[in-house]
Amino acid sequence: MKALGLCFVGVATGCTTLGPMPTTMGISAMPAGRPEVSVTSHVLPGYYLSSTVTADPKGTSIPGASILVEPDRIVEVPGLIVGARAYGSANTGFEPMLGYRRRIGPHAPLAYGAVVAFARASGKANGAEYEATRVSGEAMFEYRMLQTEYVDLAVTAAVNGTALSAEAAYCVDAQGFGHDCGDMEMTIAGKASGLYVAGSAGLAIDIGRRLRGPFHGVRASVTGSFGSMPTVIGGMQKDATSFYAMGLNIGLNFGATK
Repeated sequence: MKALGLCFVGVATGCTTLGPMPTTMGISAMPAGRPEVSVTSHVLPGYYLSSTVTADPKGTSIPGASILVEPDRIVEVPGLIVGARAYGSANTGFEPMLGYRRRIGPHAPLAYGAVVAFARASGKANGAEYEATRVSGEAMFEYRMLQTEYVDLAVTAAVNGTALSAEAAYCVDAQGFGHDCGDMEMTIAGKASGLYVAGSAGLAIDIGRRLRGPFHGVRASVTGSFGSMPTVIGGMQKDATSFYAMGLNIGLNFGATK
């Protein structure tokens, strides 16, 4: 397995990004209460494995999209959710997701849930290549501060844990930090593994959530994450580094009329 990646900025080389690692699922904890499909375009907080081998590892926003299905009474398991998401630009990750969410009381403003996801990914660019396996689990919460006929306003929170195993081949400078490979330059092997935790909080607005028709409205949310990410210098894994990043979700919901 080869993994990690690079985001090396030079005078002429530009930037290589490999190994997108979103650190939250970006899923509402509030169940729909009826069969529903949600399609979301997102920019999720996280980091790239490529950043973990640089002198200044940083979090970033990762573009992508997801689809989530809540079958509700169709399978007689209210709150069950299944879906998948893709993320990253040139180097794309893909994850199936399975979860459960529940409202505390039929009309209560508080809900909680949990989601698990699994991914194997690989990629190469500018002389670097990687492979990675990740398993993520997330506990999520939502409290609706405002609930009206047409508009809901909610605060969200989540705790995400990701078990990661990754390997890479990439080029380094004299200090052991990654950079884009030049002609005939030799690569080194690097590895990173461990459990990495991130916490997220955000604000969401739902418009038309209770419409009695096939269109269930629009949801927009802003999320910030703070957590830990691997650090690799000269191919050797070091202590984890903290990061922060911001994200944005915009989703459309469709389903049963009631």
